[in-house]
Amino acid sequence: NKAAVTKEPEQTPQKSLLPPISEECKNFCGLCDSENQGESSSTCEKVEAQCKCSTYAEQERMLTEKAVADSIAAVDKFLNQMQTVQASANSIFEFCSKKEQAEPCSVLVKIKSEDMSLIEIQDLAQKPIVEQDSTVNEAPKDSVIVAVAPAKDSVAKDSSAKLKKHANPYMGLSIAFESYLEKEFANYYVYPGKQSGLNLGFMIRWYFYNWGSFQTGANLVYHHAEHVFDGFDMGHYYKIGNGNGGIEYQNLMFEIPLQFRFGFPLDKAGEVSPFISASFHVRKPIYMWAEYDVEWTWSSLYYGYDIDKSYDGFYALPDWEFLTYVGFGIEFFRRFSLQWQFLPVSIVTNTDTINNYYCDDSDGITWRISMDLAW
Repeated sequence: NKAAVTKEPEQTPQKSLLPPISEECKNFCGLCDSENQGESSSTCEKVEAQCKCSTYAEQERMLTEKAVADSIAAVDKFLNQMQTVQASANSIFEFCSKKEQAEPCSVLVKIKSEDMSLIEIQDLAQKPIVEQDSTVNEAPKDSVIVAVAPAKDSVAKDSSAKLKKHANPYMGLSIAFESYLEKEFANYYVYPGKQSGLNLGFMIRWYFYNWGSFQTGANLVYHHAEHVFDGFDMGHYYKIGNGNGGIEYQNLMFEIPLQFRFGFPLDKAGEVSPFISASFHVRKPIYMWAEYDVEWTWSSLYYGYDIDKSYDGFYALPDWEFLTYVGFGIEFFRRFSLQWQFLPVSIVTNTDTINNYYCDDSDGITWRISMDLAW
């Protein structure tokens, strides 16, 4: 009988459960069981007949066994699924490791949605089909298609992806070399000579889309130039027949650049990005060292004299420079960039005059090359 009762849930798993036992019957059944009086007690016989203690006890035992069996089955199903997933992943990486080239491996994978077992692998580059489950001719309706790209250089790809997710802003160092063209200095016209500058400073950059950014910072600018005075200008001003001479100067300026970059990617990962740029620079001249060397000659009197004079000092408060640059460049990983720009428009203010740098002239243009290193 006990064996028959034990197998009954397996034969009729949908058998209805007994209604909940009352608290009185539960207490009476427990009392009879604890006293071990069994069928010899007439009172316990009445309790059994009325409360069906043995039937309820058997039902509780079967429910406990079923709960344990269901838990074991659930754990076993989960472990089997994990093994299947691991086997599918191993098959994918093994497929990619057999490729001759060390290029990124791009494949299309079909898997069963119910157990995550692998159906087939398709190489997106060469289009071969590798069947992993010979019993399956085609993917079932509930199969899942997943595109994956495992590769030997996946670590490098992951690091570059993390690099792109660097939170704004980027900060770093900026250095630039510039060649500028002046035709006016110290209220005189001059012939352009040796003129060059060096910029060094700190930059900070914000990206407003993947390859477009706004950049600013603070730079220290050094200029050095050797000019020859325009003889006609000197002769006309001083009423002399011939005048020639020149000036050599060096100065320091503080600069705040404001620059926009608009780029586009060269590769799918977007790690290399050419860009065009537009900049506006505000400069405040600080200090200058200058040396004049002028020779005046009166043609009517046939005599003259020379002036050789040095000067250094701070610039006046109204001395400012406002410059615009446009150009192009290339950026790598958002970390390193190189660009070339030229100057179309500028305003240089002095205490009593307004000058400017020159561009688009037969003598040359004003241009600069800059390099930025960000982290």
